[in-house]
Amino acid sequence: MVEMLKALADGNRLRIVNILFNGELCVCEIEYLLGMTQTNVSRHLNKLRIAGIVERKKQAQYIHYRLDEAFIGENAGLMNYIKNKAALLPCPKKDMENYKKYRESGSGCEQIRKMVRGNK
Repeated sequence: MVEMLKALADGNRLRIVNILFNGELCVCEIEYLLGMTQTNVSRHLNKLRIAGIVERKKQAQYIHYRLDEAFIGENAGLMNYIKNKAALLPCPKKDMENYKKYRESGSGCEQIRKMVRGNK
């Protein structure tokens, strides 16, 4: 329980959890949506994974993350609280606006990867 609360006690990790309420995302998508570096996103996701909050699956050389369904089931009240409170904060609101625009655009991981490689 201590590890879970420590993992959720960081604003960036709460932003990641909030965006993952919408479903599975690749690390590059999270990086793009939240305006964070890949290193930073990966570090936060690792802490969330160790705490049992997210799970990952590897597809080729890319890793996709989603909220762990067992964790959500066991902690439904806490997760609903986080979801409801995050919706009131400025950063998560902007993250959700970015997410909606991203989904409406029809873009995906491949487009993001091309943009990132093109900027290097």
